[in-house]
Amino acid sequence: MKIIYIDCPSGISGEALLGALVDLGIDREQLIKELHREIAGPFNISFQKTPNTAAIRTILNLPDDDRLLTYQEFIMTGTGEDSEHNSPSSFAKAVVSKYLVARSRLEGLPPEEITISRTDAMKTTILAAGIFAALKQLDFPLVISAPVPTGVPALEGAGPSADPLILELAKGAAVRWTGAPTTFDTHLGVAILVQITNKYGQLPEMNLRETGYGAPENSEEKGAVRMLYGTGMIEKAAPGRHETVLVMETSIDDMNPEFFPYLIERLLTVGALDAFLIPVYMKKGRPANLLRVLCKKEQREEVLYTIFKESTTLGVRIHEENRRTLHRSFFTVHTSYGEITVKSGYTAPETEPLQIAPEFEDCKKIAARTGVPLKVIYTAAQRAAFEKTKKPAPEK
Repeated sequence: MKIIYIDCPSGISGEALLGALVDLGIDREQLIKELHREIAGPFNISFQKTPNTAAIRTILNLPDDDRLLTYQEFIMTGTGEDSEHNSPSSFAKAVVSKYLVARSRLEGLPPEEITISRTDAMKTTILAAGIFAALKQLDFPLVISAPVPTGVPALEGAGPSADPLILELAKGAAVRWTGAPTTFDTHLGVAILVQITNKYGQLPEMNLRETGYGAPENSEEKGAVRMLYGTGMIEKAAPGRHETVLVMETSIDDMNPEFFPYLIERLLTVGALDAFLIPVYMKKGRPANLLRVLCKKEQREEVLYTIFKESTTLGVRIHEENRRTLHRSFFTVHTSYGEITVKSGYTAPETEPLQIAPEFEDCKKIAARTGVPLKVIYTAAQRAAFEKTKKPAPEK
């Protein structure tokens, strides 16, 4: 299995992450073309070596525009309307959503009332989409990261501290305390790192193929990122990953059914792992729907608030459940109909996949464009995925 290890000893930024990925040797022209195809609006992006460290710096030129956008306005203007699932622009939307939800919690406002300048929205979109496109070129390797160096919020009169928004965005990541004044973390860098990282820890044993170095836009000495790219065994085979999740549920019998799809969309946007409806009958034989939502503990308040805000329920039942999930990864397969992203599930990172599923939206988009039956495209992608992941037979 392909592995990327991210080392960020003095901080993390979106520019440094993208620069390090470019330094691994991806096709820069293909990356830039894909960004211009996915992202609406004028911009120029290039990459250059820093004179002292030889790291790659991402140079992004955008027109200054301080007009403020809400999240919905960003969705309508920042990316193409047609962007497919698991595309660079859909990944960028997820990063912006994470940023706005984090600000929402700190500022005490609903996510839809949080605003971002048009220039910052475009910068976030381009860098996040670029990182996704670069990982796509590498067939979505397993990403392991060292803990993010940060501080803790300072009490009055205390020493170095971390930006509270940095810590909010770092939820789900491994962090380590540093009192060094040279730490350089950006909101975008932390948000993207959490989004792309599969696990945190020390450098695993691997067969090293490439190294990449990235530098932030405005710093010569801090915030440089090192990436190691190779193949190897990460851990002993294990039957998936164990984790504890919250299950929230409520029975609803007095709500317009047309509102349910929007409710589920909003729940997934604020961080729910899953949300679905089960038809039930309540007292006096009334038909109703049981809403069931899975989320992590840190998303509890945002998910609860969304249920109460967007539904007619007056109460929610909450309990913990254990679940076991397969290790997941994404890769691209080539078919005669076009490229299709495939999701796979493993008992452990080095094992053959137990589950392989082409992304439905990719297949649907190609079927609509070509007129080929959807089931034919899906089967072709599935066959190509099995061939790509099949281990060669041992020599006799």
